[in-house]
Amino acid sequence: MKSTKKKLPLWKRVLRVAGIGLSVLVLAFAGLVAYAYWFYKEPMARSYYLSELPLTREQFADDFEEIHRTVVEYYSLYRQKGMDMDSLHRVYAGRVAQAQTTTDYGKLVMEYIAALQAGHASTPFAAYMVPDEPVVIHDSLFVSRPSDYLRQYGFRDKDLIVAIDGLPLSQWAEGQEKFISASTASDRRFRALRSAFDSRTDSLRHYTMWRDGDTLLFDLPLRRFGYFPKRQDKAVEVKVLRDSIGYMAINTMMSPVLEEFEAQYPKVRHLPYLIIDVRANGGGNSGNGRAICEHFIRHAQPHCVTPDGTMEPTADAYQGKLYLLTGPATFSAAESFTLDMKESGNVCVVGEPTAGDTGNRPRNFATSHEVWFRIPTREPQKSPQGFPMEGVNIPPHHVVHQTVGDFMRDKDTQLAYVLGMIAGE
Repeated sequence: MKSTKKKLPLWKRVLRVAGIGLSVLVLAFAGLVAYAYWFYKEPMARSYYLSELPLTREQFADDFEEIHRTVVEYYSLYRQKGMDMDSLHRVYAGRVAQAQTTTDYGKLVMEYIAALQAGHASTPFAAYMVPDEPVVIHDSLFVSRPSDYLRQYGFRDKDLIVAIDGLPLSQWAEGQEKFISASTASDRRFRALRSAFDSRTDSLRHYTMWRDGDTLLFDLPLRRFGYFPKRQDKAVEVKVLRDSIGYMAINTMMSPVLEEFEAQYPKVRHLPYLIIDVRANGGGNSGNGRAICEHFIRHAQPHCVTPDGTMEPTADAYQGKLYLLTGPATFSAAESFTLDMKESGNVCVVGEPTAGDTGNRPRNFATSHEVWFRIPTREPQKSPQGFPMEGVNIPPHHVVHQTVGDFMRDKDTQLAYVLGMIAGE
């Protein structure tokens, strides 16, 4: 029986469920740092370039001791991971003693935090970068729809990157992995490859490319923050395929995802099939994921992040056949959304496994010398149906990888697979 009460906007329902008396202005703040500040009352991290870290060589050892003491006190996952923190300290304290510059020290901090083996353990050091994201297919790296900036330096769509700074791509990626924070080996590799257009230390990179049988060499200047205009990507995008199939890409769990979802959902909720795509969703606010998920469940169920709370289907919850596309870039709050959707039993998940870390309440910390870092602080937990919330990739029901052949033809292998499943019905 449907309620006759006037339906509240989605964002008001979220605030009511969460019991958080924050204003709409607060919810409009974007970015994981701002989210963390308002929801956990933690300070916002300050980002420095490594060469500009505000400490001297004589302060490196004391600064590292502060970092290590904080990690031992607050990092919630090292016991579960069987980590010997004393041994880790000995290794890095010895190396810190040999550091000559702030760049040397900053790289060691990055390595130390990455050695914690958690996707949400990170260092917010500033990067020289280009805001293009290469496409990873079977450990190969392709340029995809290059920006005008990349094209200016010779890059073209579908170029294959075969070497960076004189090293074969695989060898270069292995060298980057020691700086990459990740909860799973696959995520560490994926993030290393995707970092081809950013660097914490270098403002110029050299690329060896393969295009139509020819080998090409390009030099690419990487730029400081603020050089490129801020991109205004849509949080939610919808379209209708073959007249009866809805497609909804949810690209973030940060604001304004709820407002955009409210506006776009009515365009597809009446269709018999709906494909939800979170392959590009790097997470954000798990409360937003919970609120969206309530439109796609049929029965009340616990929320995997806060299992003592119950998700209830909305009055306009979707009644058709649901599919969910996931991939290695699906991370954090997008993974808790994926778990809730999968454990509802109401969705068929297609694509590749997720990154493998829903969050575990990461918090920002800073030393007395203003070196910032971020670590998970909540004890490890499992979903209501017993799936680990960290350290394991969430597997789809149907594992489907993008193929190079389809990529070269601008065909989405995973979406095509779902469309084939629907046609088969």
